[in-house]
Amino acid sequence: MADDALSERVPDAPAQQMPSRIRIPLIVIAFAAAFWLLRETASVIMPAACALLLALAVWPLSDAIRESMPARLRWVGALAGLLVVLTILVAFLFGIGFVGAQIFDLLSSLAPRL
Repeated sequence: MADDALSERVPDAPAQQMPSRIRIPLIVIAFAAAFWLLRETASVIMPAACALLLALAVWPLSDAIRESMPARLRWVGALAGLLVVLTILVAFLFGIGFVGAQIFDLLSSLAPRL
């Protein structure tokens, strides 16, 4: 008798009961809202994502150095990771400066022709 009660029970999932004429526009609206949210928060999400990826890239080096050091010098692994990150940052800024100088030289050579 308990089995009959379970077999007659309707599932509670609202997505299965919702008609497709309502479900499909809701899915489209949800995707549009998600893309809008990503676009509006890109100035926060992009630096955070870059920082996360950079930390994940440096983590194995920092961990390997920390494990090879004695207990009193385990902080050297974190210092090595920090130095790698700073080196990457300085190289990036140097590259931006180099490209800026190239563009300035190009524009100053084209200025008399304009």
